[in-house]
Amino acid sequence: MHIEAKDLALYCAHVADLKQGEDILVLDVSKISTITSFFVIITGRVDKHVKAIADEVEEKVDQKKIDCYHRDSDESLKWIILDYLDVMVHVFGREARDFYKLEQLWGDADELEWKS
Repeated sequence: MHIEAKDLALYCAHVADLKQGEDILVLDVSKISTITSFFVIITGRVDKHVKAIADEVEEKVDQKKIDCYHRDSDESLKWIILDYLDVMVHVFGREARDFYKLEQLWGDADELEWKS
């Protein structure tokens, strides 16, 4: 199944929202990045929640026959990255998100409205 990168990013945000992810942002970085087109940034309340959100996104996207190219996390599960090539999903614990500040680092990116 083929899905446009923007639609995949919006779908990942929706899945994370259903899993009670917090402060969800979808950033279009296509004009300022050569590595990907969209970032989905999500915060989980505790480590287990971070993992549960990432697992749910990966499972739901896999059901659409879209493979995760790479999954990476730090040892403490404070930051999990799901790499779908044109879409990178970042699931953070609160402290890690506040520390890395991706939305500030990529502040020139356009933020997409994803809630209906």
